[in-house]
Amino acid sequence: MIKPPNYLIVHTSWYTVEIAKMIEIAEKQLGVSNTWKLRVPGALELAAGAKRYLKRHPVKGIIFCGIV
Repeated sequence: MIKPPNYLIVHTSWYTVEIAKMIEIAEKQLGVSNTWKLRVPGALELAAGAKRYLKRHPVKGIIFCGIV
């Protein structure tokens, strides 16, 4: 059985180049490359997206990436 990733990265859908770099840095700092990634429309939806995800999938940590 495949073990699911332990970390969730919730990110906004704007500024895709910059967000991709932020996700890359976050994964490097975590020391893992297979994280769950959840894209939400904007910064206001970051917390709501994570809350919805956590109802079904437990994780050890969450990282939020957004540019306002």
